Amino acid sequence: MTPKLTTFEILRKTAEKKLIKSPSPLKKTITDNKKEIFHELSIQQVELELQNESLKNTQIELEKSKEDYKELYDFAPVGYFTINESGFVKKVNLTGAKMLGIERPRLIGRAFAGFLNPDSTDIFHRNTRYVLKKGENASCELKILKSDKTEFFGRLDCVALHDNKSNDCENIIAILSDISKEKAMKIFNYFNDDL
Repeated sequence: MTPKLTTFEILRKTAEKKLIKSPSPLKKTITDNKKEIFHELSIQQVELELQNESLKNTQIELEKSKEDYKELYDFAPVGYFTINESGFVKKVNLTGAKMLGIERPRLIGRAFAGFLNPDSTDIFHRNTRYVLKKGENASCELKILKSDKTEFFGRLDCVALHDNKSNDCENIIAILSDISKEKAMKIFNYFNDDL
């Protein structure tokens, strides 16, 4: 029993038979132009090889650029956080996770306010609401609670992250800096100015 042919295979066989019975007028032209056609195909093959090589080089450059960006992001001297409108951490660099004393995977999806001294939670929420509502940058100073319950003073610089399509602000990029030394110096200078 012979296998059943597909519509495409039937069409192809019919076309081949028709071509044998009545040769195309292009056949003579093609025969005359074999060298030209071969030359043109050779050029196209070289062009494709050059394009392929260019694509490979571009891929290598993109991978290197991605690694450079990742290194710059993860090992920056400040903590980078992406915080959604509900106050939950969506992304964080390694420095930010280290500042809070928690592994990055365990930080994703947690409320940022959970790492604040209760005195600072209201300041944080007012600051983030302002950034989300106005779409403007804002900063605040907070008492940060690390996972081991030790505290440090942090400055949180918040930047509105706008959606490209709707231009709504649904996320915040928050940059956390440890300002404990600066705070200690201010207190020290304040008490020593009176001497």
